[in-house]
Amino acid sequence: MAQCTSSTEGTTELAQPWPSEWNTVAISLVASGFVELSQKLDRQGAFPVPYPPALQRGLDRLTAMGVVAEAEVPRSVMDLAAWAHRPFSEWPLRPDVEGLNDDESLLVDGKKS
Repeated sequence: MAQCTSSTEGTTELAQPWPSEWNTVAISLVASGFVELSQKLDRQGAFPVPYPPALQRGLDRLTAMGVVAEAEVPRSVMDLAAWAHRPFSEWPLRPDVEGLNDDESLLVDGKKS
């Protein structure tokens, strides 16, 4: 089940209106997309446009899940990057993925953790 964090009420368990594998797919797409983005930045020295397809698809999936759950969603790749630097426990919408610890983050100093 996904969790939605409300600034006034803490973390709320949500009834999950999507298949449970979407949680893992969304996090996997975002993680692999940030890896690809980091590699392109290292090679090119400039921000690649368009974004890596996996990153865009991960953002789209998280956005769809958040809209359905009526939770805050990342509004851009840069917004998602800000989320990725925070521990998962601080994500406004945290997909429930086995083995994903609340104190972990996807990125540390712009690099995969």
